[in-house]
Amino acid sequence: MLEIIFLATLTKKIGDIVEQKGYKSGGYKVSIVVWWFGGEIMGAILGAIMSSGSESAQCVIYIVALIGAGIGSAIAFRIADNLPVIGPSLAAVVAVPATTLGSVTASQEDHLPKLKKLKEMYDTGLITAQDYDTQKAEILSRLVSEPTFTTQTAVSQQATVIQPTITASNKSPIGAAILSFFLLGGAGQIYLGQWKKGLVLMVSTFLLSFVFVGILIQIIGIGDAYGVAQKLSEGKSVGEWEFNINWKAAGLVTLIYAIAICGIVVLASSSPSR
Repeated sequence: MLEIIFLATLTKKIGDIVEQKGYKSGGYKVSIVVWWFGGEIMGAILGAIMSSGSESAQCVIYIVALIGAGIGSAIAFRIADNLPVIGPSLAAVVAVPATTLGSVTASQEDHLPKLKKLKEMYDTGLITAQDYDTQKAEILSRLVSEPTFTTQTAVSQQATVIQPTITASNKSPIGAAILSFFLLGGAGQIYLGQWKKGLVLMVSTFLLSFVFVGILIQIIGIGDAYGVAQKLSEGKSVGEWEFNINWKAAGLVTLIYAIAICGIVVLASSSPSR
C-alpha cells in the first residue's frame, strides 16, 4: 500500500514537471509506472540470483527490487527533465533610464519660478490682469500636459522558445509503428530522429522481453512512434525526448497481441500429447 501511494506521488510530480514545460502529461505518467515496475522486476530477478541459497533471500530480493524501482523512476524523471521548454517566458519589466526621469522632473520644476515671477509682475503693475491670466493659463496648460510621474515601467513579453530538436517531416506514421512492431520498441523513434529516446526504449524492451513489462514497453513505443510521426507530418515539431502516444494505435497493437497469445494458448492446449 505504501508503495502505491509513493508511486502515485511520483506520477503526479512528473505530470506537473512536463505540464509546466508545455507537454501533455499522460504518456509520461504511464512511462514512470512502466519504469518503476520494470526496474522492480529486474531488481527482484537480480536479487534472487545474488541471494541464491541464502537464509535472508527474501530480504535481499526485496531491497534490490526497491533499488531497481528507484533507478527506473530516476530514468523517467531524467527524461522529463531533459524536455525542452515550449511557450513564452514570464514578462520582463523594463525600467526607464534615470537620466530620462530626471529631465522630466526638472522640466516641471522650471514652471514654478515662471508663475512666481509672473505674479510679481502683475502685483507691481508691469502687466495687466488680462496678460497675467493669459500667460498663467498657458503655463498651467503646459504643466498639466507633461508627465507627472517619477518612475515608469514597461512590460514586454519576450517569447523565448527553445526550438525542439526534431523538425517537421513527412515520414509515415504507419512505417514508424511497423518498425517498432517488428523490431524492438524504439526503432520507430530512431527512424523519426529521436535517437536517444529510441535507444532507451529498445534497450528496455530487450532487457525486459522475458517478462510482461517488455511487451508493455513495446506497445507504448509503437503508439508513441505513430503519434510522433503523425505530429511531424502535420507540420509540427517535437522535442528529442517528447512522447506523443496515439492510444488508438497502442490499443490496436494490444488487441493483436492478445489475439496472438490466445491463439497460441488454444493451439498448445488442443495439440495431442505424446
